[in-house]
Amino acid sequence: MIQLAKHLQIVIQYQIKPCLYTAYAIGLFIKLLVYQN
Repeated sequence: MIQLAKHLQIVIQYQIKPCLYTAYAIGLFIKLLVYQN
C-alpha cells in the first residue's frame, strides 16, 4: 500500500510539473507579445 502511494505521488508530480512549465512558458510568451505591440 505504501509503495503504491509513493508511486502515485511520483506519477502526479511528473504529470503536474510539465503543465506548470507549459503554463509559465505561455505566460511569458503572452507578455512578450503584449510588450512588443
